[in-house]
Amino acid sequence: MFQLQPNPFYSDRFLEYQFERKLYYFYVITLNILGYGCFLSYILVLIFKTKPSPEYLFLDVFSLFTRLSVFVVYKFFEIPKLVLELKDKKLSSSAMKTIEKNREEILGTFFKNIYGYAYDRNLIYKNKSELIQFVNSLERANWKKIGKIYFIFHSIITPIFFVYIFRIN
Repeated sequence: MFQLQPNPFYSDRFLEYQFERKLYYFYVITLNILGYGCFLSYILVLIFKTKPSPEYLFLDVFSLFTRLSVFVVYKFFEIPKLVLELKDKKLSSSAMKTIEKNREEILGTFFKNIYGYAYDRNLIYKNKSELIQFVNSLERANWKKIGKIYFIFHSIITPIFFVYIFRIN
């Protein structure tokens, strides 16, 4: 079973939350650049090569694969680890203390990701049991586990793809 563990590198739980948000934005920006870069490369190959090899179609396929990865990253970071820790008996008290101190930023960002910018501001003031019930209603699959498996899969496929593509030239 997948267990949540507090990150030993952060003494402050809010700093851990902020790092998680920065990591999310880093992954989204990196994957967008990689995906659109591959697509642009594919278009340039089609325009400027007189007889492009059919293997260049893999650029387009890899571009779509990378764009799909943004969805997986979104689902992985959709529910912050701090909010998920409310369900764990050992970590729930420290997680709730951190949420209470920074309720506006943590829950505001969380509900903006779920409902968009037009979310009801009263959702921020839910208590612990209501938050746990809300998180349970959102979870359909274990996206933390799926995301880790997908990251390993993506980390294996990407170098193989680049070795294959640069071998074509």
